[in-house]
Amino acid sequence: ILKDFFVRLWKEKYGMDILNYVLVVLIVLFTVLYIKYGKMYFTINAIFVFFLLLRFFAKNHRLRILENEYFINIFKRFVPKRKNKTKDADEIIVNNKNDKRVIKDGKIFFKCKYCNQTLRIPMEKGRIVVTCPKCKREFEMTTHFELER
Repeated sequence: ILKDFFVRLWKEKYGMDILNYVLVVLIVLFTVLYIKYGKMYFTINAIFVFFLLLRFFAKNHRLRILENEYFINIFKRFVPKRKNKTKDADEIIVNNKNDKRVIKDGKIFFKCKYCNQTLRIPMEKGRIVVTCPKCKREFEMTTHFELER
């Protein structure tokens, strides 16, 4: 019974992304400030902990991804641009059942299972049949926002 409880607890949760990692760093920072300086930092720290837990255990993945994209767009204004960029700053990498997907400009990019060709599908379409233009094989894909069962 306890095992079923934990399986249900962790199933379909959003998990960690860049914004959550920044929140963890802020929580550690404000915990140190609370220990050193006092109660005011405890309140700020509690707000960050609440927001982190809200995001981590959320079932609304689309809203969490939009929050993360918004944070990245604000954050990249303050970070100097690197000359040797390996990937676009607007990309969000999603690991969903061992396949790597990149979300960019309202589309999901992924590799064909058979020939490794990069394919693109629209977001929020649910379960769709994808035909690879290179190898002509068809397979069923689920967009990131539909929960896979």
